[in-house]
Amino acid sequence: MENAEKKPLRVLMAAGATGGHIMPAVALAQAMREMDSEVEFLFVGAGRESEAKILDPLSFPRRVIKSKGIKGVGLWKKIQGFMAVFSALFQALKIIKEFKPDLVFGAGGYASFPVGLAGFLKRIPLVIHEQNLRPGLANRMLGRLSLLIFLGDAQGARFFPRGKCVRAGNPVRRDIARLKGAPRKEGPFTLLILGGSQGSSALNRAALGLLDRYRSLKIPFKVIHQCGREGREEIERAYREAGVDAWVRDFFQDMADVLSQSSLAVSRAGALALSEFAAANLPAILIPLPGAADDHQSGNAESYRNAGAGILLPERELTPETLWRSVSDLLENRGKLEEMRRSAAAIKNPDSAAFMAETIFALPAFRGRGPGVKAAAERPETAMKSP
Repeated sequence: MENAEKKPLRVLMAAGATGGHIMPAVALAQAMREMDSEVEFLFVGAGRESEAKILDPLSFPRRVIKSKGIKGVGLWKKIQGFMAVFSALFQALKIIKEFKPDLVFGAGGYASFPVGLAGFLKRIPLVIHEQNLRPGLANRMLGRLSLLIFLGDAQGARFFPRGKCVRAGNPVRRDIARLKGAPRKEGPFTLLILGGSQGSSALNRAALGLLDRYRSLKIPFKVIHQCGREGREEIERAYREAGVDAWVRDFFQDMADVLSQSSLAVSRAGALALSEFAAANLPAILIPLPGAADDHQSGNAESYRNAGAGILLPERELTPETLWRSVSDLLENRGKLEEMRRSAAAIKNPDSAAFMAETIFALPAFRGRGPGVKAAAERPETAMKSP
């Protein structure tokens, strides 16, 4: 039997809708490929534009299922959502029949639930990753069916069954992870405005309200603005007419380059974004998304603020005046900004992607299918159980 040909491991990645769900799955896939180049991946998402922008340049194959959220909507939309989930389950079962995965990995988001459930029904091992302090509905439901639950933050363990949780952190892509401890690129003070993979109209409005104020600055100054697709041309024109040096895109492919140039971020508070900021030693003014499931972005922002690396600005208080007050305070107090930068650099940023890959390869079902490395989860200092 030992001489039998080893078949490549096949992993079905349920990760869609937003970059915060897709990027950790990409980082894990890259780490697994580094350990075993023959691992095959198929990503399944919700058909959002961000999925194509992230996955297609990396040549990861992907499929789309039609699913909808059921939380935070009215009764009729809830009914429609349940019907869509039921339909998506059959779509996921068909994909599993065709792809024949050895493992289903769920990164959260409503597209992940039907795929994870389909895998469970087909008796395929299910592993999930929860990026936030407060898990979303899909992961809370899938946690009961999962073989293993990776946590971005140990506090998330209280939402899941005992004995399944492993603290892993949030995996970031290799090029971003390499920024840890590296000096910032030389250049002007650069303000990064980041509304997430789909942009943020609230951040866009507040940022454009600062154009007149930039003229008062006596230092070289630049803006990098991820605005989303809607209104990009108008935003570019506004910066140009105001004479502000600005790099405006609806989506940035090379985030490592963007982060290495940035002096201060103004951003939503997705868990992955904060992990990338920590990897890049980047201070941030954080405006949590009010409609995020279970208000998880507020918990993320509070954690980054409590580490000394961020300032929390609730969206209900967000105006050009309040945003400028926070930005200008740091421009005038470079000592405080540098202290925040050191605090961001001090946030522990383990190689979560490699940790997760090693742990998966060491699971009993996959021993002999991967590189044969020792699972990081077996090390006492990194293993944990839910309380």
